[in-house]
Amino acid sequence: MLEEVETGGNCFARPAGGSAIGCYQMTRAALRDVGFKNAAGDWLDNEWDVDSDDEFQRNRRAQDAAMLRYTTNNWLQVEPCVRDLIGRTVGGVALDQAALVAGAHLLGATGLVRFVRCGLRTRCISPEAAAANGGGRNLRANAIRRMRAARGLRVLGSTAGSGSRCGLPG
Repeated sequence: MLEEVETGGNCFARPAGGSAIGCYQMTRAALRDVGFKNAAGDWLDNEWDVDSDDEFQRNRRAQDAAMLRYTTNNWLQVEPCVRDLIGRTVGGVALDQAALVAGAHLLGATGLVRFVRCGLRTRCISPEAAAANGGGRNLRANAIRRMRAARGLRVLGSTAGSGSRCGLPG
């Protein structure tokens, strides 16, 4: 679902002026978070022998692995922060794991927690995220559309321990 909304299946898509690449439009920061790149944006050694953006775009298995890691990392951060909201409807969106993971892919873990805890209001989106995505109203509508589309999809098995505590701000 995220591949379809991100690129329509075009794994070679690259937005002008951005760092997002591949089927899932993974940014430099996302690739750093999952251990594919370092803080300077250089490729690190990896089991797929990918050492450039072009190679990453040609290697579907590496993209899928990066997306699974990114999704898992987001969920491990998000779940303890919104555990009490899972199964509820917030701002007109029924929240489950898939909806929350889809929102986190767009907003990041911290951004999603802030957005959900604030009732999915535009004012809860960071100015930086709004500026990078065509404005707060546009980003809000896009996040809600993705969250609704993902609802009910199987995403990950249980990954958070019952003792997990929210470590995210917002």
